[in-house]
Amino acid sequence: MASAAIYSVEESDRQLTLLACSPNSVHYPATIARASDHLVARAIAEGRQLTGTLREVAQTHTPDRPATAPAIALPLVANEQLSGILVLTQPKEVVTWADSQLRQINVFAEQLRLLLSNARLFSQQQQRARELFVLYENSKEISASSQIESMLGRASENIALALDAEYCAVHLLDPQYPEVLHIVASYTEHGRSQTISSAPSLSASHMLAQFGRGEPQLIEDISAIAISNPLAALLATEGCRSALLLPLRAKEQMIGLLTIGYEGARRPISQADRNLAQVLAAQVATSIANRRLYVIEQRRTAELEQLQRISQQLSAGLSLDETLDAILDGVQSLANFSGARISLWDTHSRELQIVTSYGLSSHASTTIDNLSTWLVRHQRPRLIANLEDSAAQGNSSRQAVHITLEDGSIAHAYLGLPMRTGDTLVGILELFAARPDTFSPENERLMSIIAGQSAQAIVNATRYEQADSSLRARLEQLRALQRVSSQLAITLNQKEILAYALEQALKATGATQGLIALRATDDESGDGQVVLRALGGQQAPEIYHRTLNTIALDTTVTCLIVEAVGYDEVIQGTIIGALLDSHASTAHIAMQNGEPELTDLISANERSAVYQSDAASALAAPIFYQAGVAGVLLLLSPRPRGFDHDAVDFLRALTHQAAVGIGNAQRYAELEHLSRMFQRRASMLNDVLEIGQALRADRSLENLLEQVGYSVIESANFRTILFCLADPDNSHVLRPIAAAGIPLNEFDRS
Repeated sequence: MASAAIYSVEESDRQLTLLACSPNSVHYPATIARASDHLVARAIAEGRQLTGTLREVAQTHTPDRPATAPAIALPLVANEQLSGILVLTQPKEVVTWADSQLRQINVFAEQLRLLLSNARLFSQQQQRARELFVLYENSKEISASSQIESMLGRASENIALALDAEYCAVHLLDPQYPEVLHIVASYTEHGRSQTISSAPSLSASHMLAQFGRGEPQLIEDISAIAISNPLAALLATEGCRSALLLPLRAKEQMIGLLTIGYEGARRPISQADRNLAQVLAAQVATSIANRRLYVIEQRRTAELEQLQRISQQLSAGLSLDETLDAILDGVQSLANFSGARISLWDTHSRELQIVTSYGLSSHASTTIDNLSTWLVRHQRPRLIANLEDSAAQGNSSRQAVHITLEDGSIAHAYLGLPMRTGDTLVGILELFAARPDTFSPENERLMSIIAGQSAQAIVNATRYEQADSSLRARLEQLRALQRVSSQLAITLNQKEILAYALEQALKATGATQGLIALRATDDESGDGQVVLRALGGQQAPEIYHRTLNTIALDTTVTCLIVEAVGYDEVIQGTIIGALLDSHASTAHIAMQNGEPELTDLISANERSAVYQSDAASALAAPIFYQAGVAGVLLLLSPRPRGFDHDAVDFLRALTHQAAVGIGNAQRYAELEHLSRMFQRRASMLNDVLEIGQALRADRSLENLLEQVGYSVIESANFRTILFCLADPDNSHVLRPIAAAGIPLNEFDRS
C-alpha cells in the first residue's frame, strides 16, 4: 500500500476532518464535505466499504506519476456508532485488491476501531471533566462574589476556556429600556477587549427576534453580516470571525445574551460544545436572576426598614411643621430629587396652599401651577419623564410648565402624588428632578406608600393643633371671664364694665371690633332709664336725652349703642349714643330669638349698619336683665367664618357677666338715688325742726323769715326766696319783708 489516512466523523459536522495520514501523502485533503462526491464521503453516506480512486490534492503529477491512485475507504463503526473512516491507496500498477490485503486491512481497521473508540471515550471523559470544572468554578464564583460584574467576568473567562474560544461577553437588557443591550462583562484571550464603560449599547429589537425558540445561533462568517448587524460589527472589532450566540433566559423571560467568539471563520462546533454552552448560559442566567432577586430583596428590606422609620417619625405626635419636615426627610431617603413641595387642600375655600418646599425657587415654592391643579382634579399619581417632551406632545392649548430650581436650572422630571385618607384629599406631594427620566415606577410605588402615611400624619397633626389651639382658646376665654368677674368686684361703673367686657371679648375670640347696644323705652322705670344711666345719668349730654325722648316705640326692638371698642376715635364718637340700625340683622335676630346668632358672611348693608366696611363675619349674643332682653353684644371679624361654636359659648357666658355688671350698676344707682333722697328728707326735717325752734324764740319777724328762707333753699334746692307781706294801709299792695339768696343792696333798693 502506498499511503493511508484516517478521517474523523461528527454527526453535527457537515464535513470530515483529517486526523492522520502517511507522510508525503498527496491524496488526502484536510476536510471533505459530507455532501460531496468524494470516495470517503460516499462511503460514509452508504455506510459500507467502497473502492475507487483518489485524486491528488496538489497538481504535482507527471507522466510517470499519475494524478489518481486506487483507493479503498472503510467506515470504522464501534458499538453501532461511526467514529471515523480509514482510507488506503496503492500504487497505480496495482489495479485490484488481493484477498490477503483485504484481510490485513480489516484486521488493521478493527484495531483502529478500538483505538478510536477508546480515544473518543477518553476525549469525552476529558470534556466531561472540563465541563464539571467550569461548572464548579462558576458555582464557586457565584456563591463567593457579591458583585455581579466580577462574577460575570470570571464566568466569561471560564466559558471561553472551556469552549476553546478567544472571546466571550455577557450582554444584559436594561430594565428601564428593554430594547437596549449593555455589555456587563467580557473576556478576550489577547487583551483586545475594550473597557466595559466604553462599550457601546446595542439595539436588541432585531437580535432578540432571532431567538424566538431560545435556540443558539451560529454566525459562521461575521464579516458577511457586520455591515447590517451591530453585534456582528462589535464582534469583528474584537477579532472574531465566527461566533455562537446563546440567549439568557430566566423563567421564560429574556434577560440578555451570551456571545462566544472564535478567530476562525466557519469554525465547527460540536454538539457537545453546544450543549455545554447552553448549560453554562443557563447557569449564568440563573445566577443573574438570583442576584437580581437578592438585590431586589435587599432593596425591599432596606425600603421596608426606611418606611418603618418614616412611619415611626410621622406617628410621634409632632406638630404640623415638624411633620412636614419629617415627610421631606423620609422622601429624600428613598428617592433622588432636586426639588419638592407639599401643598395642603383647604376644604372651606377649596384651594391649595403650599405649606413647605425644598430646592425650589421662590416663585415655584409659592405659586400653584397646572401640575398641582391636575393632581387635585384627578387625584391619582402622575409620572412625567420629561416635562418638555410632555408639553410638546400635548395639544396646543396646554401650556408648558417651567419649574425653576433653587440653583436656577429647569426641572425636567416630575412625580406628583395625592395625599388621601380614604376618599378625602388632604394635600399633594410633588417631586422635581433636573435630569429627565430620574423617576421610575418603583419610585412612584414607594412615594405612594409615603403619601398615604403622610396624609394620615398630617390629619393627626392638624387635629392635634386644632385641639391644642381650641384648648388654648378655651383657657384664654376662661381667663377673660375670670378677669371680667374680677372687674365686676372692683368697680360698679357700668361704662367701665361694658368697655372692659368688650376688650376681653376681642382678645378671646380674635374679633377686631365690638359694640354693646341696650334697649330703649319710654317707661320711667324701664330700660330707657338703664340706657340713660349707662350714658351718664342726669349728667349725660343733652343729645342723649333728646334721642331717648324722640324714639318712636312700636313692635320693633330699638337699641341705643352705649359702648364700642376697636373703632377709631372719630367713628367711635359717632357710634356711641346712636341707634343700632335695623340692617344689623345679626344683632336683631339674636335679641328676637334670645339666643346667640352667628353669621359667617354678612351683607354689605349690615357692614354699613355696624360702621365697618371690612367686616366679613359677625357674632351676637343677647344680654338678659330682669327676665328680659336688655341689649345685645356684637363682635365683628374681617375673616369669613371668623367665629366658631367655642366663641358662641364664650360670648353667652360673657353676656351673663355683662348682665351681672349692668344689674350691679343699676342697683348701685338706685341705692345711690335712695340715699340722696333720704339725706334730703333728713335735711328737710332738720330745717323744719330749726324753723319751729326759731318761731318760739324772741326774734324779729324779718330775721325769722330770713332764717326760714335759707332753710328752704338748703332743703328744697331753690336758689332764691322772697317774703312779701300785705301793706296794712292798702291790702292790694305787697311789700318785701325778708329774702334769702338775694344780695342785701338789691333787696334794699326794692
